[in-house]
Amino acid sequence: AGFASVIFVPLATWLVQAHGWRDALLWLAAILAAATVVPHALLLRRDPWVLGLQPDGGITGDDGGVRAPPIVPGIPADRAIRSASFHWLTAAFALSALTTTALAVHLIPLLLERGYSPAFAGAALGALGLMALPGRLVFTPLGSRWPRPAVTAAIFLLGALGIAALLVRGGEGWVWACVALFGAGFGAITPARAALVAEMYGPLEYGRINGVLAMWLAVARAAAPVGASVLYTWGGGYTPVLWTLMAACLAAAAAVLLAGTPPVRSPVPVRP
Repeated sequence: AGFASVIFVPLATWLVQAHGWRDALLWLAAILAAATVVPHALLLRRDPWVLGLQPDGGITGDDGGVRAPPIVPGIPADRAIRSASFHWLTAAFALSALTTTALAVHLIPLLLERGYSPAFAGAALGALGLMALPGRLVFTPLGSRWPRPAVTAAIFLLGALGIAALLVRGGEGWVWACVALFGAGFGAITPARAALVAEMYGPLEYGRINGVLAMWLAVARAAAPVGASVLYTWGGGYTPVLWTLMAACLAAAAAVLLAGTPPVRSPVPVRP
């Protein structure tokens, strides 16, 4: 996933320049079909029984019977979703999702408006994805050593520094500084969110809790490109957009710290 933008942003840019955007979409559709549809159809094992599993996590015993799934600790989803900590956590990651989506969509138009070539703009966006890899390698292990909310706040602050670098009109070096800082933070957000939700609420109903959080992130991602465009039109350029995105990063860092101590987990023992 970290290499996706590195591969496909330059590829899509070249396809559009060589064949136009309509044919480029057809080429990308063909690549998608060949690289995903065919392997999934031929190789994916779709039934739990192929792996010796029964529905709902039951495991087939040696005698052919089904053992009950293990009991795991954690907070029920209804209780977790109503908690103040979840509301702050949702606000933090929604602001982060809004920022990353808006910058990813508008980075190329911004750079083109500043006079950079399409090739440079495409390379910058592709490198943004490449920098996600060191971000994951550096920040993900830190979460097991330092308080995870503090590490997540540092990731959001890294995004704010990246946008601050983009506000400086000092040449290509500042663009690459933005790519390095924002890309590293962008890459670490997804594993940080997964680990933070698990740490705060446990595995009992992790799927439901994370699903509600993901719903709000999807709303933020959908609103980000349009909202940034409206702000661009209203403000007469990208400077108000960048200041707003930087403020959103800072607000996300504050919100994840305000999530505070998670609710007390239900003392349910794990059954081996």
